[in-house]
Amino acid sequence: GEYGTPLKPLHSEKPIDQTVQDAFDVALATRGIRIDQRAAAPSLKVAIVAFEADQLVRAEADIRLDIVVKSASGETIYSHETAEDPEKFGGVAEGIFADPKDLQAYTQATMDRAINEAIDAPGFLTAIMTQQR
Repeated sequence: GEYGTPLKPLHSEKPIDQTVQDAFDVALATRGIRIDQRAAAPSLKVAIVAFEADQLVRAEADIRLDIVVKSASGETIYSHETAEDPEKFGGVAEGIFADPKDLQAYTQATMDRAINEAIDAPGFLTAIMTQQR
C-alpha cells in the first residue's frame, strides 16, 4: 500500500485496549496480584498512548502505556508512562516480503516487555499493595 494503506494488516481477536488490559492482568496474576475492578481501591487504569507496528524495511514496534493507580478517595497515588521504543530486528525475510506472523510475534513480545517494565517500575507494586489492605 501507499500513504498509510497497509499491505498486510495485523488483526487482533479483541480490541487492542482489551488485549493490553488482559495481558496486564495476567502479568500481575503471575506475580500473585489480583485486582478486583469492583473494589474501591486500588483503581488501576492502563491507557494506551501508542501502539504501532510496521515492517517496511525492518520490523518496528512502538508501544507506550500510561499507568495510573488511584486510592479509594480517587487520589492519584502512582502515575507512570512506560515506553518500549521502536526497536528494529531483522529476520530471514524482511520488509514487505516478510510473513506478518513475524511482526505479530515481535509486537506481542514488545507489548510484554512494556507491561513488565510498567509492573517492575519503582513504586508501582507498592502503590498496589498499600491500597489492597
